[in-house]
Amino acid sequence: MKRKELLSLCKCKDCPLSDLKRTKVFGNGPEKTSIVLVGEAPGRQEDRKGAPFVGRSGELLDAILEEVGLDRERVFVTNTTACRPPEKGGGKDSTPTEAAVACCYERLQQEVKSRQPKVIITLGAPASRTILNTTEPITSLAGQITWSKDWGAWIIPTFHPASVLHGGYGNFDRIFDAIQRAKRLLFKEVPFPKKRYLFRQDKEWFYHDCSKDILSAIRRVA
Repeated sequence: MKRKELLSLCKCKDCPLSDLKRTKVFGNGPEKTSIVLVGEAPGRQEDRKGAPFVGRSGELLDAILEEVGLDRERVFVTNTTACRPPEKGGGKDSTPTEAAVACCYERLQQEVKSRQPKVIITLGAPASRTILNTTEPITSLAGQITWSKDWGAWIIPTFHPASVLHGGYGNFDRIFDAIQRAKRLLFKEVPFPKKRYLFRQDKEWFYHDCSKDILSAIRRVA
């Protein structure tokens, strides 16, 4: 999809990031691919260069992809928002607000779905919550694999590479395992699991093997 078309899907007039006059950083990668990685938001280097994951987090991600045996040029990489959030203390970027993510949601949907991926790896809490439509913390979601009817793909949440750079060194293995797992699934080294869906009931999140529509029908009959 061309840049102009993607811009038309962004609700920039309503976005809290619009006043910052940031560079619109859209996804990068092939038109069709089996694997898509979704991050949080562009950082300082991404804002300068107009491309996703080209800073320190991107370098770490590239190293993991290479070690696993996946070529960066064969995967599609994007973020929940196209603009860099404002800085907080210490010069670090703040997490994009729900309002900012919502304004960029149609653009994200178009970028991801048009690639027709089999697996979507969500990097960090904002991406994982957005794709899975949940409020669960990344510590609970990381390592799970869930079939999403909305996205037509398997979702594997994990931590953002930036968390490793900020001292969460134990997250490196979990990111590596998630990407390696996706690669093994795509290369048919291991089979895909039964399709499991994420639901919420009585303020608790749980997995079930059937779709929400089927589950509702069963409850009505019961």
